[in-house]
Amino acid sequence: MKILITGASGLLGQKLIERLQKFNHNLFLLTNKDKDLNEQHHLRGDLCDRPSLIRATQNIDAIIHLA
Repeated sequence: MKILITGASGLLGQKLIERLQKFNHNLFLLTNKDKDLNEQHHLRGDLCDRPSLIRATQNIDAIIHLA
């Protein structure tokens, strides 16, 4: 399953990523910071910027909003 997580660089986001990786989900992490998340699908964007949200949500099965 392709899952987009907003707020992935925060404490809750990091714990959720650890849990979901155990189930082999394909994670897409949307953050507004340049932070090394050790994840191949790290997307830099802003929730207030419509174009970045449109790009981030293409072909996504689920969204978990933690931002």
